[in-house]
Amino acid sequence: MKIASYLAAAACAGLLYGGQCAFADAPAAATGNAAAAAAPLVPGSTLLRLKFKVGDVQTYDMLLHIVGTIGQGGAAAAIPMDQTMEMLVTQTVQSIDPKTGAATIKSNVASKKTILLVNGKDVSPPAAQQGQTQPIASVTSVLEPNGKVDSFNMDRSASPNMPMGMDANSPMVGAFFGPDNPISVGDTWSRTTTGGPMGMTYLSTYKLSDLSTQNGDQVATIACKQSGNLSTKLRAATMLNGTFDTDQATLFDNTLGRMQSVTSTSHIHMVMATDTSQPPPAGATPPTPINQKIDLTQTMTMTLVGGK
Repeated sequence: MKIASYLAAAACAGLLYGGQCAFADAPAAATGNAAAAAAPLVPGSTLLRLKFKVGDVQTYDMLLHIVGTIGQGGAAAAIPMDQTMEMLVTQTVQSIDPKTGAATIKSNVASKKTILLVNGKDVSPPAAQQGQTQPIASVTSVLEPNGKVDSFNMDRSASPNMPMGMDANSPMVGAFFGPDNPISVGDTWSRTTTGGPMGMTYLSTYKLSDLSTQNGDQVATIACKQSGNLSTKLRAATMLNGTFDTDQATLFDNTLGRMQSVTSTSHIHMVMATDTSQPPPAGATPPTPINQKIDLTQTMTMTLVGGK
């Protein structure tokens, strides 16, 4: 049960940020004034773009709270779980393509604190590990100024025993998708993504809710709604399938070209079940059938705490 709990929590953690990674993007579609907008800028409009400089380092605090239930199969009662994870994300621009402006970025993800309650019992990591920065993973990606992810590579060597599903947790990679053209407050744009981590397929719809000046910088408030599904094989004979939806708000410093903060709430419904599509190899013992329903709600906040 403990393994299933960590798996569910880790997979859920990946949905918010990893779920936004674009591995095969359809072109963004603009609606409202955004559909007719074209460069150069018109009064009241802006073009949202990430800005990169080799050597730039940005550090974000990330807090995840996951609460929900994990079914045991059959008539057995579902087991409640409650997990809080504090993480640190450090993002470094390593190089920039002079032709496309795409940046190669390395993101290091580390855990600072994890509290996990399963069926009312505390199964958190040992107290000696709490408050200490524990490496989780390193992600190297190539990111375009409009937020499109050209490539993505996960390195687990720092934490080979990382719970399954955390490979989908890719903070900062693909968390921002800018529209193709300049937009004004109230305009919307959308993007459909397929082939994401954990077999994710989903629709993201964005809206420029506000445009203000803070400390001399132009800051955009961007609302995003996502809905989609996932399907992935966890091990040889176990499949994880499900659906998710997310409401997100991002504060984006368009002058500096980086995110100030992200807050979101996600609802995830998954089923972990025996894969019966393929018979077991000759002479092999058939796997013990499982059918566990997992229903989770995740809230997340991510805040810029340092950068140069």
